[in-house]
Amino acid sequence: MSGITPSHRIPTRQIARLFPDEPLAPALGRDRAHDLVYAVCHQALEQERPLAEMLNQQKKVKAHLSEEEIKHLTDPAAYLGLASAMVDRVLQPV
Repeated sequence: MSGITPSHRIPTRQIARLFPDEPLAPALGRDRAHDLVYAVCHQALEQERPLAEMLNQQKKVKAHLSEEEIKHLTDPAAYLGLASAMVDRVLQPV
């Protein structure tokens, strides 16, 4: 099983941060997109189901993201966050 699953036991807040709500923000608004993603993350943890599976069942999500996009967005290996900026900062001359 790929992507974020309950077996990772990541707190809901952290999972919601891993899955960017930006792809949904233009259509739903940033706050509504964040709230939707947060709620689905919580449900995935409660039901011990993969986040990608839960997101694929949401009509509001599926209207804007393909199954492949959801799979990519929920893959922790694909999420680098600020890693690039941190590496650049470390490599700057002192």
